[in-house]
Amino acid sequence: MTNQDANIATALAEHSVMILRGANAYEFGVFYRSLMTRAGLWRTQAELAKAMNVSRAHVSKALAAARLPGEIVGIFGARQITFRLAECLNRLIAEFGVDHLQRNATRVPINARTTDEILRFLAEGEIPESTDKPRLSVIESGKALRLELTDLHIVLPYLSQLESMIAWSVSVILSDPARGPRRPRRYKRRARVKAAAVDF
Repeated sequence: MTNQDANIATALAEHSVMILRGANAYEFGVFYRSLMTRAGLWRTQAELAKAMNVSRAHVSKALAAARLPGEIVGIFGARQITFRLAECLNRLIAEFGVDHLQRNATRVPINARTTDEILRFLAEGEIPESTDKPRLSVIESGKALRLELTDLHIVLPYLSQLESMIAWSVSVILSDPARGPRRPRRYKRRARVKAAAVDF
């Protein structure tokens, strides 16, 4: 067995351990990057994915997570950078620019405790003051909204009516102003209740 064969065997074994312990996107990305650069065991993402028996998309997303700036990773901690969070952060970088997020990353306030609040601060440079009013925010995947309420138990019996009102409001917002409000579209309603929040 050559040195390269031994290194490949070691890499495959280490990769299996990472999968078993549930390594996150950032950890996979740093590992893959080291195999392609310092070790030089695989030249392309396709070759690496085939050897590791994972999809090319998995390798690509992991490498993208590993490219996140240290200032941003440090806010959450490397062990907290999931694939979903990494994708969200990369979307913010694409929209606002890496310099903008890095500047905001250096001044995240201590009262930004949740992931949503930190993401909002990275994008906007501020977080809303605490309030009893309902608050809408985008969840990490960027594909759903979270409605936060202080008196959730009062609203729960009227959840169906609330969903209908939100669906109607979205239809009005999406209507063409030149042609007037369209007939409200029918949306598939989906709600998840967690603690003091309702996700739509």
